[in-house]
Formats: sequence, C-alpha cells, structure tokens
Amino acid sequence: MVHVWWIIPLILIPLGTMTAYLILLYNRYTKSQRISPKMSAIPAKITPWRTTVSIGVLTPLANEAAQHLVEGLTEILSVSQRTTYAIVHLAGNNNRVTLLQKAEQAYKEHDVLITMGVHCGNIAIEAQQGSRTHGIIRTGLRHEQIKKLKTSDAVTTTIICAYNFAGQIKLLKSLKPETRLLCIVYRLWGEHTYAELAALEAACDLYGIKTITYHLVHHGHLDNQLNALGEPFDTLFVMPSTITAAIAQELITYCSAKKITLCSQEHDVVLLGGALGFSAHERGLGNQIGKLIRTMHEGKKEEIAPLIEHIPLYHCLINRKTAHAQGLQLAPECMTILEHAQLKVPPL
Repeated sequence: MVHVWWIIPLILIPLGTMTAYLILLYNRYTKSQRISPKMSAIPAKITPWRTTVSIGVLTPLANEAAQHLVEGLTEILSVSQRTTYAIVHLAGNNNRVTLLQKAEQAYKEHDVLITMGVHCGNIAIEAQQGSRTHGIIRTGLRHEQIKKLKTSDAVTTTIICAYNFAGQIKLLKSLKPETRLLCIVYRLWGEHTYAELAALEAACDLYGIKTITYHLVHHGHLDNQLNALGEPFDTLFVMPSTITAAIAQELITYCSAKKITLCSQEHDVVLLGGALGFSAHERGLGNQIGKLIRTMHEGKKEEIAPLIEHIPLYHCLINRKTAHAQGLQLAPECMTILEHAQLKVPPL
C-alpha cells in the first residue's frame, strides 16, 4: 500500500493562500463601499446609430442647373455622421409622361422628393395621390409662380428663388464702367418673365445704365433681328432659357464683330465664347435644401416654414479669350483677382 498523506499539504497550502487572497480583495471592496457610499454612475457607451435616407431629385432636364443642385446637396449631406443619404437624379427629358413615371417611382423608392420648377412640382403632387405621405421640397420657383402650384396634404416646403440682378449689374458696372446702353434679349415663358425684366431694368436704372428690350420670337438670323433695333447698344444681356446651344455661336460671332459685351445667365454660353456670365447659384440652393433635410431627419426639433425665400449667391465667369474682342477691358486689379480667385456676387 502506497502512503499519499504527504500529498495533502501540497494541496491545502495553495488553497489556503488563494482563499486568503480572495478574502483580502473582498474586504478592500466592502471598505471602499463604506467610505464612498455615493459612487458616480459609469456612463453608458454611446454607440452612434446610422440610418439611410433616400432622396429623389425630379428635374425637367439633366442640365447644368440640376447638376449644380445635386452637387450642393451632396456637399452638405455627405458630412453627416449619423445618417447616410442616397441621392438619385430623376430627369424627365421635358416629357410630361416621363416626369409622371419618374415621380411615381420616387414615391415608391425614396423618402424625400425634391422638384425644380412649376411643372415638376405639380406633377409630383399628382403622382402623390394614393401614395404614402412623403416629404416634398419644391424649388426653382419665382414669387409670381406660387399661385400656379397645386396644393397637397403631404408635408411640403416651397423655396422661392429670385435672380439677384442688382448684384449682377453692380459687378458689370465695376468691370465695364463705360456701359451705356444694355439690350435685354428674352423669350416669353410666363408672367414671371415680366417680373424678371422689370427687376433687371430697375437694377440698370440704379447704376445709370439705359436699357432696351427685344422679345426673341424665332431663332433665325439673329444678326438681322438685332440690327433692326437701330440703336447702338454696347452690352447684350441674355435672359435665362432664351437661346439654345445651336444658335449661341451665331450670337457670339455677332457680338465679337460688333465689340458688344455678351452677358449670360448660363455657364455654357460663356464657355462657348460669351464674355461674362453669372451662374452656378443652384449649388447654394442645394446647400440650403441639404440643411433642411438634415433638420428633418437627424432628430432636430426645429420647425420648418412651409414657404422659404432663398437669396442666391452667383459665381461670376469671365471668358478671357473673348472678353477683349467683345469690348470688356479688364483693369489690372481685376486681372489680379481673377488670377487667384473666382469672383462671386454677394447679396445686396
């Protein structure tokens, strides 16, 4: 028989040591509890939650204005750390049937619908019938167009924009102080066109510039149409949505031959050869809409007004190649500014 009694101490000694160590820890813990009965609460670990919000942007065409709007939206929404925003551009190719289909698609797939212009805004309301309530933001509208909008039970915010003609004419006068007579070329799209013409003429009068207006009925033989005015204007101001790319080159050639400064509200005309342009204000509009959407979906308790007025900030574009040919003599200080920064037209 093998005696194993000598193994017992080898087991009991470690057990006793372990028991004593546990008792010591327990006493220290209970002592600390007695000394500090009001212990501070341990803060819970904050785990950032993320949701996904889908946004549809309904525009008549996939044009430059729509692109600037989407860029402005993306700029604001992409910095959110709490919500992921997906932006989908829905262009209708200026076709009512296509726009209606795009709007119906938006109600099925997106949480927020942004529309540009009167027609897209009204089509969105038509498509909303029978669908679940969505947030609708209607923009690209003038004061005179509000009465043309259809009403809706959906949560709707309307943003009114107005061209800052006073700021544009102020900058034109600073770049071309010798401006005397400005010819405004326009196409009649609706009542808001008359309001915009009046605002532009008032801005010119404020800075001592006389104006004449010409309603462009057809796009053929622009040189003959303008020569028929019989007045030697030195600056030509083309209103928004007046000329197409097909006839822009004819107008540019005419202005360069006559040393007439061609001003435009559209970036493409300046790229093709216009001397001066004011555009890209839709990017700032997209920034403002992006802030509204973040207010709606990120838990902020701010109340959003159903009608908001937006004052645009324009970018001034100058075509250095054709500016001199069209009578725009830039001063040295202007050239220095243009070399280092892009001019902007601030609200007055």
